[in-house]
Amino acid sequence: MVLRPGIDLPIVQWCEPTPDTQYHGTAIAWDRGNYIYWLRGYNSNLFRRYSVIGDTHQYLASAPWNAQQGAQLIYDPSRGYIFAIQGNGGTGFAYYNPNNGGWTSLASLPTASSYGSWICHTCSSLKSGANDDYIYYAPANGSSAFYRYSISGNSFTTLTSAPATLGAGSIGIWVYNYDSDKIYVIRGGGTTTIYVYSISGNSWTTLTYTPASFSFSTGASAVYDPDTNRIYICLGEGYKYIYYLDLATNKMEAHSRLPLPYYREARRLEIVKVDGRKFLYVFRGYEYAPYAVWRIPLYW
Repeated sequence: MVLRPGIDLPIVQWCEPTPDTQYHGTAIAWDRGNYIYWLRGYNSNLFRRYSVIGDTHQYLASAPWNAQQGAQLIYDPSRGYIFAIQGNGGTGFAYYNPNNGGWTSLASLPTASSYGSWICHTCSSLKSGANDDYIYYAPANGSSAFYRYSISGNSFTTLTSAPATLGAGSIGIWVYNYDSDKIYVIRGGGTTTIYVYSISGNSWTTLTYTPASFSFSTGASAVYDPDTNRIYICLGEGYKYIYYLDLATNKMEAHSRLPLPYYREARRLEIVKVDGRKFLYVFRGYEYAPYAVWRIPLYW
């Protein structure tokens, strides 16, 4: 039998579940190699990594604070660091160095992180000419504030605020292979709104997309695929479906259906390339078994 992409596929594959419960604050980041690093959340400092080749989890040095809702990880290929924000109503900001297995605390976030908080790095290793020194930060959780962090200066600069407050489920995605000047921002808070932030103009616009009937709230998560210029999106907790936004057409389409619903304010999505294949990984984010990790082959 020949499987037909887009008709018989994608399938959902079960991976080794996490050894700990998942919850608010579960957050993942791929290191462009064999590992997905993840924070457990659940008001704990537990930090792990998952081998995509070995299908195993490994315990690592604990984070310098307890993480919960609003926690996020991002991988910086230029430096090999994993930057993290705490969530949990805290101002913790740090990076993990896989080379020495240690954490380094950075300047405190200017506004506490909680539901919907996110960070986004414009990395020159991903797009030549990008300003590798900057990480953008939105506290969300009912705030419209927006900041830029300088890695070299270890300091924050206040930028133009979002057009309206950002809420639970907000997330920012740098679409570097589509338009490296733009960060797409899901507003969250139960709204259908997606904003577009111009880095060069320090300004915001509202994206017109169809159908604009998707509500983004607690549990929403997103990841960008530079090969197809799609943003894969989980809408919010209690759903099974994953959708994608096609940046060329501004259309939302259903992509896949998970075996069980995903839950909680978790940064659960990552796209991984290994051995010439590409997968969408999903951490369920739920405190009740199964503590599922799924992967979905991406064939286009």
